[in-house]
Amino acid sequence: MLLDNKPLEDLDLSDLQKLVDDEVSEITRIDYKSELKIATGDEKREFLNDVSSFANAKGGYIIFGITEAAGKPTAIPGIKMDNPDAEILRLDNLIRDKIVPRIPGIHMKEIHVVDNHYCLVIQIPQSWAKPHMVDMGNPKFFTRNSKGKHPLDYHEIRSAFDLSGDARQRIEAFHTKRLGDIIAGITAPVKLGNGPK
Repeated sequence: MLLDNKPLEDLDLSDLQKLVDDEVSEITRIDYKSELKIATGDEKREFLNDVSSFANAKGGYIIFGITEAAGKPTAIPGIKMDNPDAEILRLDNLIRDKIVPRIPGIHMKEIHVVDNHYCLVIQIPQSWAKPHMVDMGNPKFFTRNSKGKHPLDYHEIRSAFDLSGDARQRIEAFHTKRLGDIIAGITAPVKLGNGPK
């Protein structure tokens, strides 16, 4: 995907315009939003459901300030923000406080459109600590597929916990074995020298 080929900090308005020009559809890994509404409890919950669904799936991007029709971006009006840094901090705090467990590696960037209008790009990585739950009184788990966000059913939640535990155990086992091999001097195909490693 176009956005994956460039670090988030290097994205600019021309990259977003390319999404519009190329009619890059909303898919499992991208979601366009024309407005950023998180004033009410329901709006906050909807925002958090979107964020957690990406982390519980393959990761992706939410882009605020782009209009869409039938899943295809149509224009970049941006959203009015007097203080983009404060808005990013507010969203970051909301994500950190209301999604359990915390999602590591979320990054946000504002992209200036015109005057005090910006697009806000949120990059959400695929999480190895999934499943993530939105904890706002009625805890729920969400994920994504080609048709968008949907709640996990009982079997999907159980499977997500099993896979997450297996991944952690495999990583820990690999780490322990590799450290043992290095201490024992088994470092083929590359022989490591003496001293710290």
